[in-house]
Amino acid sequence: SPSVFDGETVPTMLGLITNIQTGAQQSLHRTFIRKTEDGYLKERRNLPNHAKAGGVIRLFPDTPALRESGRLAIAEGIETALSLFQVSDVPCWAAIDAGNVENFPVLPWVREIWIGEDAEPKGQAAAERVFRRYRRAGKQAHILSPPGVNDWNDYLQEVPV
Repeated sequence: SPSVFDGETVPTMLGLITNIQTGAQQSLHRTFIRKTEDGYLKERRNLPNHAKAGGVIRLFPDTPALRESGRLAIAEGIETALSLFQVSDVPCWAAIDAGNVENFPVLPWVREIWIGEDAEPKGQAAAERVFRRYRRAGKQAHILSPPGVNDWNDYLQEVPV
């Protein structure tokens, strides 16, 4: 949906941030997209004075069917999470940033988690912490590292169709 950004009407991607544990609404994540000479510029902003810590964007709703499957993937950004779903076929939630990935709790209904790792030190450390947390809880955990690029969205953009 379009929004006004710096006085210009631009396409905008919206994501509802909800609490990981309770599902309560926390904020709205906005990605403003502007065309530039070099391609597209994305500017990400959350609503002012709203918390994103402990939140996710549930790209796949928290339904009984999802819980029964026991499978969930997480990744940092919306685009990366959608790309991770394309390569893994596992419903994915966007954790917004490495801090939320790092602090992603063990959810009782998740028996197997896939962590889409961003290939930079902070993203790698965050993925490793979630991996260890789930393994200590006796659950299956997998880190999926994008081959040769920073994240799964970058990977899909480079793969010939």
